[in-house]
Amino acid sequence: MDESKIKEFLSDLENFISKKINIDLSVENSMNCCNMFDDNRMYEDEEKLLSLVLSSRVRSANPNKNTTTTVQGDSLEDLMKSLFGRVKFIDDVKITNRDLSIGQVDLQLTPIDDIAYKILGLINDQPLGMIGECKNYASSNKIKKEEIEKTCWRACKSGSLSFFIGQEFTSVSLKEIEDFNLYKSDICKKNSGVFIVPLNLEMIKSVIEKKINFCYFIKWAIHRSKSHNLTPYLRDS
Repeated sequence: MDESKIKEFLSDLENFISKKINIDLSVENSMNCCNMFDDNRMYEDEEKLLSLVLSSRVRSANPNKNTTTTVQGDSLEDLMKSLFGRVKFIDDVKITNRDLSIGQVDLQLTPIDDIAYKILGLINDQPLGMIGECKNYASSNKIKKEEIEKTCWRACKSGSLSFFIGQEFTSVSLKEIEDFNLYKSDICKKNSGVFIVPLNLEMIKSVIEKKINFCYFIKWAIHRSKSHNLTPYLRDS
């Protein structure tokens, strides 16, 4: 993401949050991202984890430095586990790193009950679960269509909303996400709430640096994915 894309993303996100906070505060005693987000030591731990993610990418791009794809992937998974773990209606965040019945999934997110989906704006479009994929590739590599196809299959088979976190996406992979989110009812038998929600490291970095409520960020990303206008933020200018 170039500087103009980051500014556009942050402006849209902050405008969305401002409007949602006004709505949330008007509903007495409601559970929302204002009171369902743990802001204790606001991102102090995540700033350290983010530095590990970014440094592992730099090392991987430098032939004189030693790092492994396992270290790269683990650092991003640890960061996302910590961020999702701050959301109080998510009961458990597991890093699996192993094959499940739906294939290999990096993150399993377990809501404490169905109120989680209501808070995330999935009242009438509720998935059976939430999963996540983390790809912390070197800067020379981008997320390709084949990887998105695998994620679409896993989301479809499990009836899950799926987050895909990476550095950069090819234009073809973003088109695959757009097509899946648009035509999922023609592809999946279990399609309620099933979306692919792509996020990149620039977004995560900006949320941490600007101290933005991560719960609202995720709600915004889901909202934009449902309305088919998240991927433009991820395209090259």
